[in-house]
Amino acid sequence: MAEEATWEKINNRVAWKLADALGSKQPAQDVLPNIRIPIYSWLLLSPELRGWVAGSLVEAGLVGCIGIICGVWGGLVVTWILVQITVLGNSY
Repeated sequence: MAEEATWEKINNRVAWKLADALGSKQPAQDVLPNIRIPIYSWLLLSPELRGWVAGSLVEAGLVGCIGIICGVWGGLVVTWILVQITVLGNSY
């Protein structure tokens, strides 16, 4: 269900429902009974703001990945140092 929920598909569905509503003389609540717009969605209507939010999320993901990579390498270096200290300490 989540894979099907892209902005393009949602926009197309809303556009078709809106076109149907405008073409008919039914009240809007009869034509669009199950459509709920999240509170934050008004922020994403602007292409500039949508681009900024998407770019920020990508940058945050990249920073997180770099942090994980550096943490793993740092842990490996510390482990290597401790092993070397242990091996040198046992050799005497």
